[in-house]
Amino acid sequence: ESYSQALMIRIGEFALRTGVSVAALRHYAALGLLEPSFVCKESNYRFYEVHQVGELHRILHLKSLGFSLVEIGEMIHYPLT
Repeated sequence: ESYSQALMIRIGEFALRTGVSVAALRHYAALGLLEPSFVCKESNYRFYEVHQVGELHRILHLKSLGFSLVEIGEMIHYPLT
């Protein structure tokens, strides 16, 4: 385990700490909404960084306001300036 991996959180722990299921995190990653910071080639473990909690909260907040995941993706990838 490298130093940078030690500062990252495995997907299961990230899910537990944020209250979002692993399945939802994988779905968000597949849609390009919240991709893991690192995926270990040997183990295929997905790792997230602490700052991504804020990104996840943004997604959840937009969902709570009634936006679809497609709309959220557009907001994330093409923000208004």
